[in-house]
Amino acid sequence: MTGDAKGDGYVQCGAAGRQGKPCARPAGWGTDHAGVGYCKNHGGCTPTHAVAAQRQMAVAACERLGLEI
Repeated sequence: MTGDAKGDGYVQCGAAGRQGKPCARPAGWGTDHAGVGYCKNHGGCTPTHAVAAQRQMAVAACERLGLEI
């Protein structure tokens, strides 16, 4: 969802925490869609978010392979 986490090589969850700072966990941490979307602490395990993450991964795969969506 957000950019690279200070050059550590992974995408951050990016959800806002209680102090207003973005979550530093990897995107999709603790879910079945690692690397995409929010971590499990910020709603990444909800059924609607799981579907949205699958859709986002499918769109990325189509773009990478040059297929129409």
